[in-house]
Amino acid sequence: MHNLALIDALSEREHQIFKLVIAGNTNKQMSNELCVAVRTIEVHRSKLMEKLGVQNIAELMKLAPLV
Repeated sequence: MHNLALIDALSEREHQIFKLVIAGNTNKQMSNELCVAVRTIEVHRSKLMEKLGVQNIAELMKLAPLV
């Protein structure tokens, strides 16, 4: 349940990026799809990983079934 609360704490954009990451998109693909700079994606991705307490994509993928 702790992980669900963490996921609920994500902003709408962070949640959107989370879904795109677990779908296998690169930062560049996400930036093109969302019409933002790659750096913006990097910042959102970094913040969501920090909020979820994960260090890498493998750990992030473990939370994928909760989305």
